[in-house]
Amino acid sequence: MYYYNDFQDDMYYDNEFRQSEIPYYCPYCQYSIEEAQFQNMHRSPQDSPPSAAPPPYTPSLQQAQVKSVPGVGAVDPGSLRPCRYKYVYIWPKRGRGYWAWLTYVGSKSTSGYKWNGHRWVYFGVDLRSIDSFTCL
Repeated sequence: MYYYNDFQDDMYYDNEFRQSEIPYYCPYCQYSIEEAQFQNMHRSPQDSPPSAAPPPYTPSLQQAQVKSVPGVGAVDPGSLRPCRYKYVYIWPKRGRGYWAWLTYVGSKSTSGYKWNGHRWVYFGVDLRSIDSFTCL
């Protein structure tokens, strides 16, 4: 971390002023440390992953609540929105299905936490790449 005055000559300021008045600044983050702490304080506890693993079974594809709309080629975000903060099993158009814990559903994408078999990992996915899903 750098102080705003780190590159000035030492005779122009004293350490007491430096430690009390000038906030920390991260040049790579583009905001001060106080802003980051403020953002973390106001983060919803629901935005974190669940404390438990998802169910140990894989639901059948016949249980899928919604499939992608053929003409549009994407899942409707309104159908996925009620599944926020619940266990969701997603069948992508390519690859194997997976358990997820969604925290955000937008008009074109969704994000949350994906179970990798051992722990929850943050991820995001385009709604066009989801074939179908079911939530518990």
